[in-house]
Amino acid sequence: MTKSMRSKRKKRLRAIRRDIVAIELIVLKKEATKLVSQEVGLVASKLIVMSPKLMAIKVQNLYNLFARRRKRS
Repeated sequence: MTKSMRSKRKKRLRAIRRDIVAIELIVLKKEATKLVSQEVGLVASKLIVMSPKLMAIKVQNLYNLFARRRKRS
């Protein structure tokens, strides 16, 4: 009877160790993915950000363009 309990305990400990190793691998993969994505983001070309004033002018120009097209048709 004690041998059976001992073997069950060993099996349980093995299963727990496997789970811990699997979780560690998942965490390491996530960290590696995060680092790679950060590096890619830093290396990528920068996007041009328009000032709100310039954006408003462009939107107004587009609005006027569409308004003129509507009047023609």
